[in-house]
Amino acid sequence: MAPDFPTAVRVAVNHSGDSDSTGSICGNILGARDGVAVIPESWLAVLELRDVAERLALSW
Repeated sequence: MAPDFPTAVRVAVNHSGDSDSTGSICGNILGARDGVAVIPESWLAVLELRDVAERLALSW
């Protein structure tokens, strides 16, 4: 088991298989389990339409 979110996602995408899918699944599962607080701010800062996604998430 990876010690943190960034390490887990890096492990999920740095292999010779279907890395975009495994990275997506890994990020979704860990994000749902642990929340946005575990995602590095530097990753969040560059997201296109971040404000829209956050508003949508908070409206549920």
